[in-house]
Amino acid sequence: LACCKFANRMTSVLIWCLQRCHPPLLTWAVQPQTVDGGWEAWSEWSTCSRTCGAGASISSPLFSPRNGGKYCLGERRRYRICNQELCSLDQPSFRYVQCSRFNTVPYKGRFYKWMHINNRINPCELHCRPVNEYFSEKMMDAVIDGTRCYEDSWSRDMCINGICKSIGCDYEIDSSAMEDRCGVCHGNGSTCETQACFLQLGKVQCPYQILTYQLSKILIFKTRTMK
Repeated sequence: LACCKFANRMTSVLIWCLQRCHPPLLTWAVQPQTVDGGWEAWSEWSTCSRTCGAGASISSPLFSPRNGGKYCLGERRRYRICNQELCSLDQPSFRYVQCSRFNTVPYKGRFYKWMHINNRINPCELHCRPVNEYFSEKMMDAVIDGTRCYEDSWSRDMCINGICKSIGCDYEIDSSAMEDRCGVCHGNGSTCETQACFLQLGKVQCPYQILTYQLSKILIFKTRTMK
């Protein structure tokens, strides 16, 4: 079928002239315009990945490229830390919960009760081991967003999109903020003074205030009233 194509530069309209038609049939088609992605508006924050212990929430741009448009440079998702309240001590770790989801999935024809193991080489992968067994398996290439990189350490660093991210005491991603000697985030150490106390028979013999820091480290301070 022979045809000719004419592009009108002013209106971006294409005209196809079908020569076999008598009289010639003109077919008009508007060329779809490319639409680039944009950062003007973002979606609502998603539900937090955890109910306690600090998880992650995601927001995505509302304007995606169409008709061959370009993506904006930069990350296509925003992340923020949410639900920083401590979990109860009897609650299993977040990695343990993720491993236990495979308890109902057959592995090589058998069912196992899985527990998590730490992998410091690739901390954002999910590695699990069956209870009372001596082998382990990588269950997921990436743990759920908001999973701590190192469960058994003081670090707050957590996995975001499969990458271990630094989390400061202000719970901001890629933050290096730390507590001062008084346990105050962004503090300058001027809100307390250290006093000597003694441990006797497992009990702290000290009249001063005891501050529990990250569940297991005990800091003992005599607080000073600031005027």
